[in-house]
Amino acid sequence: MHQAGRLAEAERLYRQSLRADELADAPHLLGLLLHQQGRSRDAAPMIERALRLAPQAANFHLSYGAVLAALGYLAAAATAFRRVLGARPSDQLALRNLATAELGLDRPETAVAAAGRACLLDRDDITAWTARAHAARRLGRRPEAARACRAALTLDPDFDEARFLLLSLEGDPSRSPPAYVRQVFDRYAGHFDRDLVERLGYRSPEMLAELVVRHLKPTPGSLAILDLGCGTGLVGVALAPLARRMVGLDLSPAMLAEARKRGLYADLIETDLESMMFDERFDLAVAADVLVYLGDLGPAFAAIDRALAPGGAVLFSIEELTDGESYRLTDDLRYAHAYEHIRRMASDRGWTEVASERATLRRQGGKPVGGVLFLFRKG
Repeated sequence: MHQAGRLAEAERLYRQSLRADELADAPHLLGLLLHQQGRSRDAAPMIERALRLAPQAANFHLSYGAVLAALGYLAAAATAFRRVLGARPSDQLALRNLATAELGLDRPETAVAAAGRACLLDRDDITAWTARAHAARRLGRRPEAARACRAALTLDPDFDEARFLLLSLEGDPSRSPPAYVRQVFDRYAGHFDRDLVERLGYRSPEMLAELVVRHLKPTPGSLAILDLGCGTGLVGVALAPLARRMVGLDLSPAMLAEARKRGLYADLIETDLESMMFDERFDLAVAADVLVYLGDLGPAFAAIDRALAPGGAVLFSIEELTDGESYRLTDDLRYAHAYEHIRRMASDRGWTEVASERATLRRQGGKPVGGVLFLFRKG
């Protein structure tokens, strides 16, 4: 039934098996089924039970690593994959998954080695080729990264992630493809808050809210707020005391599902910032850690301007570029922008600068990521 996709019936029978005996296969397979349904938090204790009964079972460690990775516990997932490889050094799936986990842990050296071995074992594994491309790019091994991108595109010519990676190596993309951004954040949604806040020290929503309170001094509950790239709603939490009405938009349906659980938004919309259209106008538009996925900010600024009421304010963060260029795609596949470039673009749009502050936005690879918080008023 599991193999036939009759998951509800399979789950019922697995649970009957759990009550009937103490064989390890039942909790392991039930855990896999729950993980397959996106219920990874429920899957973890099932596979842990299986591992207590059969601690040397490599397949169980492989499944456990996949569940841990889905929950954002990347270091523990990498340990599980290494246990598999200790027993089965040529396990292609463990190598591929280890490469992906190591990338998330900012360890490209081990990621590229694992991905390279995975690609040798299965040349049709598009995920392994993509992991290899990411890792090689971070290490500055651009020819190797480009070859890995082309291998992935041979398997799927419409694969946005590989196409964007290749363009970043050989061209000058003006923005991250929406499909790529959606895919990244759909995968990240379940553990976004914990990973970003606890592991990376992310504080942009709170810092942006403080900037508004300090410089605009709004009355509590007075603002119609548009949360651009709202994600799981961290900005919504920070700005909720100021909101009369709050609307969020995001490309990722999985992120919007997490934001909906907070109950803070009057409406949540799956759309792209540059193409958004609203009948209503907003007192405040906020984009926390969103413009880093856009190089040329002209279309985004135009869309924001259309959404603002006369005298409305726009609040956002950027990663700061300090080498003289207007903007550039960084090694993390995010765009950094120059301070003065942003000020010129805002002035050309007719926005008046209210405040700007340099700040540490988060940590990446153990190092602080410097950025700027901006607050402008329309007109």
